[in-house]
Amino acid sequence: MMERIFLLCFVCAVGWCPQGVQCHGRKFWDELENKLDLPHPSVILNGAEVTGFLRKAVPNRLYFAAEVDNTPVTVRVMPCDAALQWNLTLLELPVQIIGNFETLGLWMKLFDETDAPGLDVFSHRGNEVESFYTENSPAGLYKLELLSTEKDTVFKVYASVTNEPAVPYPDLPDDPRIQVTSVGHASVSLAWEPISEASQDRHGTGYCVFRNQEHNYKTLCAVESKLRESEAFKPTSWDLPVQELVKAENVSEKAVIDQGNQSSEAVATDQVVGRKNALGQSFGNIGSTEPTLFHKKGLQMVCIGDQTNFTFDSLKPGTLYYFDVFAVNSLTQRSSAYTGAFTETIRRSRSKILELKDGVLTEVFVKRKGIRLLSFDPAFSQGQITVAIHSCLQKVKLQILQNGKIATSERIEGVRHFQVSNNTGDKHLIILKGGKKGPGLLKIYATTRPHEQPFPSVPRGTSLKVFDKLTTCSSVTVAWMGTKKRNKYCLYLKPLEETLDLQLTRWHQNSCLGPGNRLKKEKVICKHLHGQNIHSSIIAERVEGLEPGKMYLLDVYVTGQTKHTFKYPGRIVRTRLSC
Repeated sequence: MMERIFLLCFVCAVGWCPQGVQCHGRKFWDELENKLDLPHPSVILNGAEVTGFLRKAVPNRLYFAAEVDNTPVTVRVMPCDAALQWNLTLLELPVQIIGNFETLGLWMKLFDETDAPGLDVFSHRGNEVESFYTENSPAGLYKLELLSTEKDTVFKVYASVTNEPAVPYPDLPDDPRIQVTSVGHASVSLAWEPISEASQDRHGTGYCVFRNQEHNYKTLCAVESKLRESEAFKPTSWDLPVQELVKAENVSEKAVIDQGNQSSEAVATDQVVGRKNALGQSFGNIGSTEPTLFHKKGLQMVCIGDQTNFTFDSLKPGTLYYFDVFAVNSLTQRSSAYTGAFTETIRRSRSKILELKDGVLTEVFVKRKGIRLLSFDPAFSQGQITVAIHSCLQKVKLQILQNGKIATSERIEGVRHFQVSNNTGDKHLIILKGGKKGPGLLKIYATTRPHEQPFPSVPRGTSLKVFDKLTTCSSVTVAWMGTKKRNKYCLYLKPLEETLDLQLTRWHQNSCLGPGNRLKKEKVICKHLHGQNIHSSIIAERVEGLEPGKMYLLDVYVTGQTKHTFKYPGRIVRTRLSC
């Protein structure tokens, strides 16, 4: 069976050789390549990530040496679009042999051609990322053999024989799952925990979100392979990884189309230390521009900077979608994959009755003076059901009917919770009636598990109180009510123009909007509070540094443990003109 062999030699840069580890220069390895007479050898720097190509059923072998005893060794294998079977074998050698390229070359050829006995260190089979690490490797020659039994495929390998730097991949949180926070007919909202605080280059890491209709992907290079297969472009040459094409500005489809097929030889994607890093410049601004890298035939890739939530819009009703999130280090261009999620968008009911699913947040739009019908019929549950409603805009009239009888009827605004008894077979119909002033937008969450509450706890009174006697030319004092539940309160202040229609500003208060679209300079303060550490649940803040006689809009956002946000009705204030 024909095999392709790669020589993976670690070349230590000048001044970077760890104490106690012998490092040979590039000349040593160049001479070794000539002596070996191996086809297509490839030399990469220690600690680099190499990209290679595998033919189906044709194994690839890569070699590297631990030059002294007690060497830390790290190997990380990343399959792309096919599962890999890989084995790591160690042949212990005396240090003097590793230091002599002629003798080492003979051992490499012997190790390859005669299957010289070695110690099987590690083996794995699958399509997920897997790593091997040991702190105290004896001096010896390592062989990494990779095999794809499914199809021709691309793979990535990271290896290191030093204890610094640490593996430069984003460190995922303890819970790396993607949460589906809301589902609509044409939209799905996602949220996830940020990367670990201990992760290196935390502020240089951004997130890329991918959705498709086939399955979840376990590596970013698997997504890259899928995108290259897509008819969205016809590749002709491949010089850069997909990450480098992620730009915060001026992302054109042509720039992606101009990519081509990968060379069949291994390519060190981050070997050149001084290369300009595209991601390092782009991730700082991606959150505001949200550039779509690909969007065709059910595929969509979006890089969003450092924000940890995203909403996919323009989806098809009643369609199953798979979602993946990748944390990408903008300095090293290396990535880690979160645990993927999937969900089906809500089908459009011909009977115009929207069926609520247990434990799923649903957005509902009600036209001015319009009516919307919703049903919630848990099949096997007794006790009570909880209906939590967040009315984002105008007041909406709510009726809950149980087996045709009215159980609840009232006008609602803000966040409200309702408890309704339930027996097996009960039918629950929810009727929403829009008001005269304008349309209504609501988020509704129905569940048989009353301890699950998606919305933050808010008091009955959500108005902001401004103390006129404490208002000066440069400051205002505002207060609002809190609750005994632990919440995060954020106060924002925005200057208003004198020509602004204040009545229009009051009418367009959306309490479902979070602070994500606010400017950083508008944030005054954020604090975590609950009833045990505030007096009478009243929170007061003094805002200073304002201009005399100028109008400002004050907004308070409260966020609960589920990350959903409620915005108190904004309050317009004016500082004193003279003091």
